[in-house]
Amino acid sequence: SASAAEARIGDNEGSMGSVTVTGSPIADKGGLVHWSTGSTAIGFSGDGNLFVAGATVASQTSSIGVNEGSFGGADISAIDGGDNTVIQGTWETGELTIGNAGRGVLDIDDSVVDTAGAVYIGREATGVGVATLTGMNQLSEWTISDVVFVGDAGEGTLNIRESNGLTITRDLAIAFDEDSVGLVELHRQVQEPFDGSFLSVEGLLSVGFDGEGTLIVNGVLTSSTTDVPAGVGTGFVTIDGPSSFWTASGDITLGTPVFDGDTNELIGSTGIGTLTLRSGATVDLEGSNSLIGYLNSTIQGNGSVVNAGLDLNDVIIAPGVDLGDEKQDGSGRTLEIGNALSMNGGRIEASVEGTDPGEFDQLIINGDAALTGVTIVLNFNEDFMPQVGDEFPVVMVSGSLTSENLSTEINGLPGGFEFQLMESNGMIMLMTSQVPQAQEGEGESEGQPEPGGCPAAAGSSAPGNHGLADVTILGLVLLVMFSVRGIGSTWNTPLRSKR
Repeated sequence: SASAAEARIGDNEGSMGSVTVTGSPIADKGGLVHWSTGSTAIGFSGDGNLFVAGATVASQTSSIGVNEGSFGGADISAIDGGDNTVIQGTWETGELTIGNAGRGVLDIDDSVVDTAGAVYIGREATGVGVATLTGMNQLSEWTISDVVFVGDAGEGTLNIRESNGLTITRDLAIAFDEDSVGLVELHRQVQEPFDGSFLSVEGLLSVGFDGEGTLIVNGVLTSSTTDVPAGVGTGFVTIDGPSSFWTASGDITLGTPVFDGDTNELIGSTGIGTLTLRSGATVDLEGSNSLIGYLNSTIQGNGSVVNAGLDLNDVIIAPGVDLGDEKQDGSGRTLEIGNALSMNGGRIEASVEGTDPGEFDQLIINGDAALTGVTIVLNFNEDFMPQVGDEFPVVMVSGSLTSENLSTEINGLPGGFEFQLMESNGMIMLMTSQVPQAQEGEGESEGQPEPGGCPAAAGSSAPGNHGLADVTILGLVLLVMFSVRGIGSTWNTPLRSKR
């Protein structure tokens, strides 16, 4: 073994340095530390590399890629121990910076890193840091007992691959400062047996604090309270795959609310958050926690949000959006809410490609729903023209449904269509009641826009082309009929009912 008060690998500008620490193929006994330092700088002003293979290295503080223009790399890997065993490399360190002002890379391959201090990946504005956990034996493990910044003021990336895991006992901030960029991605194990990579955050998780933060989970994420974002930045969270889960023991908040200082009333929001579910992924809020959303934030995709009440203010809900080939077999068209939904303002957007189940998007609420001032949006595919009597139940509620001041927006159709907005038996649907005269009696294959017609732009409104509304009460069904008189019309006829 060896020790040093300070180690600089690649000290001066233009210099190159390398240190290799290799363990024995016979498992060490008694926790032998092969190399220890007070502080370790890998790529101080030059280029430096540290290779640890089946050995143990200990540092009080460590920095990889210290000064601007430098490069530092640390590779912690395992060696073959014989008899189908491996001997892991181990790095024990205090505060760790990967990409301080230069470029820093940390690779953990079937090995262990134990960090007793804070971790900065992309610390200063010029810093670029990348940390990766990998290993086909699924033995990599990284435990951090202090806060973690992925993109503190610079650019940071954290990859967790091949079913390995990271545990953070305090906070994780992705893209902390303004102009910072942070990405955390969990990759699915593709070999059998399948097991997702995992990330556990025991403190506050913020995806996009004042910068642009992205979290992609193809595996298992556990967290407590989560803000997407926490400040004025933008945050994107994607839970991807049928075996991918996000379990939260605290509230999840999309967007950053702004309250009146005197009345404490909500007056707007700053940051914008987006939650995307793909391929039947699940978000599970334990206990009595909630998913709370604010102005212009979005919940979209195909999957389930369970055991949670949703309290949304001017939020967009878009079931089945941007799922590509999954829409072809109808498997990616539903977004399911497993508890109550309260929605004030905002939009429910559904794409329509046909009338059969799986050809249009649906929001399914397995609980009570209260919708106030919400716009129901249908975006018709250019290859599909609805016929008289076609129905599109885009919202389905298993509990009680209360609605007030709903409005409707139709995109992608020429003028001349009339629809009925209907609410009955826990469903909100639109039914085609009239088609353009030239289309009457023609099949879908003939149902193309007349010459000169063009799809309406989302949210557009043609001047002078106002919708006309007739209200008819039929038993317990409330029907509102809209007549589109021009291309690009936006319909905003109030609907008020309660069941």
